[in-house]
Amino acid sequence: MSKTSSVMGIDLVLAVCGGGNNTVAIVVVLAIAALYLLAVGAALRGAEDGTERVKLIGVLVVSIVVGGVVFRGLDDISGFGDFLGRLIIALVISSAIALIGVARQREESTGRAVFVAAAGTVLIPFGIFILFFAAVGLGTGCLE
Repeated sequence: MSKTSSVMGIDLVLAVCGGGNNTVAIVVVLAIAALYLLAVGAALRGAEDGTERVKLIGVLVVSIVVGGVVFRGLDDISGFGDFLGRLIIALVISSAIALIGVARQREESTGRAVFVAAAGTVLIPFGIFILFFAAVGLGTGCLE
């Protein structure tokens, strides 16, 4: 069931509860999670030795924490009211930690470390968005 609304001459169809398919939502979430894990796994497998791999895993864990804390923890601080600004701040902090963590490694390690830091930073914010989109946009979830 849907409602049709017109805004500035454009017809909009507003979905109401029960219009989606939970199976499609689950498949989309699992496909995105698999692609994410493949990309991060490829970066970790590309490590030159065990020491670099341990550092990359450490960077990943720290950047996941930094991304979650900065994205969700800076709600009331002046100047950080928008999500994009908080995401950029979290990316800068995580990338700096990654660069410090692999400062003695070779140049190729730097690129991997920054990629892993960015992947860790976006895990929580984009993960929440993807789950929300899948539940409400594709699934049968509703916002009543």
